[in-house]
Amino acid sequence: MYWILSSVSNTSLPKIIGAISAKQASDILELTYQGNNKMKTIRLQTLKRKFEDMKIKEYETIDQFTTRVLGVVNQLKTHGEDMI
Repeated sequence: MYWILSSVSNTSLPKIIGAISAKQASDILELTYQGNNKMKTIRLQTLKRKFEDMKIKEYETIDQFTTRVLGVVNQLKTHGEDMI
């Protein structure tokens, strides 16, 4: 439980401070950050649409665009979507 408490941000700490076990704290954090299945599906759809609509902006460098693309890809991976 110590490792979970020491690794969460100050904004997340109040959500798990009452947890009596590491499993309970982990479940609370998972639900908080991943949500239920319906919310997860909506987030994945939104991220996929964002990925598909991405275009390089006129003022943007290749490195900046790549960083934006990788940011969306990493968010998709975080939510369990495999891009391959």
